[in-house]
Amino acid sequence: MKEILILAIIYIVFLVLSLFLRKLMIRTSNWNVVLIILAYLIGINFYFDLMVKIHQISRDNGWYIEFGHGEIMLLELYVFSYVSAIVLIVNVFYRRCKSSSTI
Repeated sequence: MKEILILAIIYIVFLVLSLFLRKLMIRTSNWNVVLIILAYLIGINFYFDLMVKIHQISRDNGWYIEFGHGEIMLLELYVFSYVSAIVLIVNVFYRRCKSSSTI
C-alpha cells in the first residue's frame, strides 16, 4: 500500500511541475517552446533516474519499498509520465495555434 502512495506522490510532483511548464510554454515565443520541450523530455529522464537513485539509497539504509523486480513499477510510471508529457505537449501546440488564429 505504501508503494502506491509513494508512486502517487512521485507522479503528482511530476504533474505539478509539468503544469507549471505548460503555462510557461503557452506564453513564450516559438523557439523558446522548442527548447523548453526538449529540456522537458530530457528532464523526465533525469527525474526518474533521481527516483531510482533515491530508491537504491533508501534500500541501502534499510528502508524497503517494494517496486517489483527491477523497479518495474517505477518503469511503468516512467512510461505513463512520458505519455502524459506527450498529451501535454499536444495540448500546448493546440492552445498556441488556437490563440494565434483568433488574433
